[in-house]
Amino acid sequence: EEEEKKKKKKEKEITETGLSDAGLNSLASLLPAGMGFCILAGLFDGSLMVPYKLHLMSVAASEAGSLTDTLSYLSSFSLGSLVTVPVLLGLAASRESPDDLSSSPGGGSAGGITAEAARIAALPGIISGLLWTMANFLSVHATEYLGISIGFPLTQTCILVNALWGIALFREIDLTQREVLIRFMSALVAIIGGAALLSRAG
Repeated sequence: EEEEKKKKKKEKEITETGLSDAGLNSLASLLPAGMGFCILAGLFDGSLMVPYKLHLMSVAASEAGSLTDTLSYLSSFSLGSLVTVPVLLGLAASRESPDDLSSSPGGGSAGGITAEAARIAALPGIISGLLWTMANFLSVHATEYLGISIGFPLTQTCILVNALWGIALFREIDLTQREVLIRFMSALVAIIGGAALLSRAG
C-alpha cells in the first residue's frame, strides 16, 4: 500500500510538472544554485533603499522628503536600471550554451535571442516591468515616510501575494496535504505577526 502511494505521488508530480524522474532529478541538482541566487537577491534587495536614505540625509532638512527630491532620485534610479539590465542580459546570454538555447521554449539559437522568442516574451515582460516599477515607486515613499528599518521591510509582505498567486493560479503548493498546510499556515502567521510587530516598532 505504501509503495502504491509513492507511485501515485510520483505520477502526480510528473503530470503536474510534465517532467520525468530524470527531469525532477535535474531540477533538484539546480537547488544549490537557486538558493545562492535567492541569497544574493536578498542581499541586493535588502540594500536597495540604503542609497536613498543616505541621499535624504545629505540634503537640507527643508528639502528632504519633498516631492521634487523624491522624483529626482527616481529619475536616477531609472537610469541605473537602464544601464544595468542590458549588461546583465549580455552576461546571461554569454553563459548559455548552444544546446541550452536551441532547446529553450522560444526556440533560441547559438546566435542569441531570436525575434520569435522576444515576441513571445514581450507582453508578460512589459506587464512584469510595469508592476515592478510601480512597486519600487511605492517602496521609495514607504521608506521616506516610515524609514528604512520599517517602511521597506513592510513592503516585503508581498511574499504573501506571491504565495497566493502560486497556490491559486499555478498550483505550486498542494494545501490538501495536512503537513503542507500546517507549514504554510505557520509561515503565514509568522509573516503577518512579524509585520505587525515591525509596524508597532515605529
